[in-house]
Amino acid sequence: MVQPEPYIQKIFTTCASPQKGDSVLVIANDQYRSIATLIYTYARDNNLFPTLIIASENGKKPFIPLKTLKPVIKESDIAFLLFHKQISFFDLPLSAGNSSAKIISMPQVTRGQIERMFRSPRKPYVNRCRKIADILSIGKKAHITTESGTDITVLISRYKGSAVTGATANNEAATSLPFGYCFIQSTGESCSGRIIANGSFTGMGSLQKPVVMHISSGKVKRIYGDTEAKVMRHLLKSGSKPFRDVLGFGVGAHTGAEYRGYPFEDKCVSGAVHLTIGTNKPAVHCFTKMNRFDIVLKDATVCIDGMVLVKNGTLQV
Repeated sequence: MVQPEPYIQKIFTTCASPQKGDSVLVIANDQYRSIATLIYTYARDNNLFPTLIIASENGKKPFIPLKTLKPVIKESDIAFLLFHKQISFFDLPLSAGNSSAKIISMPQVTRGQIERMFRSPRKPYVNRCRKIADILSIGKKAHITTESGTDITVLISRYKGSAVTGATANNEAATSLPFGYCFIQSTGESCSGRIIANGSFTGMGSLQKPVVMHISSGKVKRIYGDTEAKVMRHLLKSGSKPFRDVLGFGVGAHTGAEYRGYPFEDKCVSGAVHLTIGTNKPAVHCFTKMNRFDIVLKDATVCIDGMVLVKNGTLQV
């Protein structure tokens, strides 16, 4: 038997925790075929029952009808999803009780990202993630600022913080890779202030020039700047109802993650702060349609009910 890539084995042992005989579904678009094939091969060689689906291309975007995938995922024990966006149960509304699939979303994944996720000792950043999640869970108000001018208030009293550590401990669980960050939803229309986006943005990568976003009643009301602002406005369009709800914010805790211009890894960097805008409503026909966007802020300060959680991009816990 050919020895597997070490990082492929770690994906299974850390993220999936498979049991002998589990059925494994691997779905990817062609850009991620090589990693998807390695995952499939490892599952096949380790007494699992894998299925590999490479998404067809519809123009420049991968298209997979929901009605086709839902029954397949329902019958799977573990599902690896390799696309350009992060996919969760929001995007795959399965009937409660009829699915036991563990979902591992691997958005815009590269071999380098995977290796960086696993090169640091796991226990320290897992403990940090859980501690941050506890702080967010008991908090009522978050105040996020940067020296460049970001000043935004987010009410969080109705929700619990979530520690994204890469593990799916139970059935009907979902995680993502890259991992190593915490996230909490915002309360309704509570978010207000101004964001100076100075890091990276989903679908755009690193921002060459800052983009100014005005937030009111939980929505992005205005976006202005140079070319980056125009591209951002285009990405957030969705027919007559743009994806402009502020859904929450998160804090990175992974010392192995690096700023590479990919928001999915950038937001995991220890001390990185990100806000998520868009909608939690799934796409009706195709779950790969982008509907949530991360804005990664560098050198931000976060106060939870007056307690400093992050100071100028450095974790204080």
